Amino acid sequence: MFDIAKAFTEKDPDGNGKNDTYGIGGFINGAGLGDRFDFIIGGYDVPGLWDLRNAGAIKLNVRDPNYPKALQFFNKLVTAKVIDPDWPTLKRDDFRARWKQGKFGIMWEDFCALACQSNYTAFDKNFPNGEWLPLPAPKGPEGKSWYRVDTSLSNIFVMSKKAGDAGKGPAIARLLEWMAQPEGYYLIGFGQEGKQYKLDKDGNIVFDGLDPKQVWTAPEAQMYTQLRNNLVFTNTPQELQVRYPSYKLPGGRTVDPFYFLKFDQSQPWVAGAPNQVINPHPKSADFNRFYNENIVQFALGIKPLNDQTWADFLKGLDNLAAKDWEAAAKKDLQDAGFMK
Repeated sequence: MFDIAKAFTEKDPDGNGKNDTYGIGGFINGAGLGDRFDFIIGGYDVPGLWDLRNAGAIKLNVRDPNYPKALQFFNKLVTAKVIDPDWPTLKRDDFRARWKQGKFGIMWEDFCALACQSNYTAFDKNFPNGEWLPLPAPKGPEGKSWYRVDTSLSNIFVMSKKAGDAGKGPAIARLLEWMAQPEGYYLIGFGQEGKQYKLDKDGNIVFDGLDPKQVWTAPEAQMYTQLRNNLVFTNTPQELQVRYPSYKLPGGRTVDPFYFLKFDQSQPWVAGAPNQVINPHPKSADFNRFYNENIVQFALGIKPLNDQTWADFLKGLDNLAAKDWEAAAKKDLQDAGFMK
């Protein structure tokens, strides 16, 4: 991966004669380096914030001796200048604008944000001879590999105490029930029938004869169905096929988002549902600031990474009650039924 990132950076892959590409692109989304770089950190078997695999020793992943090794490799990418140097401050929208402009060659991206027609065609317009392909999770020095921590199947619905005290619980329950019935499912999931979609004689969702700028798949229609993913979609095969249809690019090549989805699903993911029942650190602002700033400084080389500096970092976490939080996390998981 390092060698290919170096080639992307130094060998002018888009052929424009300019030194304007990087091997790897990304941005911080979450704790530390964030989950967009889990595919790199995962090669050292330490993706994400928590290691929950040993019920008797719930701990933060930074306690694993492999974590500083992962940071050393990440710093190698930074030092070699094969990663977009703006990764510590880049925002999601800027990141997505950059890959569509061909600014980097390796990245972790949501499959639909990459391959769905309204997204991919912007890249194809700039680079009709370019092509994005899914890659398996790269293996680290001990043969380990992880794509990312998976929390996609663990949405948790909650109601505020204020709403409950105000007697709104039954109304909220009726709303959820309505969204699970055909009327709410189709309206929130696909928009207005006859405008964003139609049903054929077999009940399949089709778009024949509708305004292409208003159909459910059009970028202009996305604002009307923003509640769909988390509240109504159930990921049936029929639903997935219409949500992620294949399409032809102007040059004739076919792109199938469903292929990217199936490939991604075939990769090794860390089961992340338990993470969502762990309560935040009691002083999360102070803890998160210390944790995030140190991880990024190690990755950038601003702070030297050696046995002493790493021990000092762990000591600093413990001074911020990291061990107490780990013990509380274990209790949270036990109370929620994830472990005994």
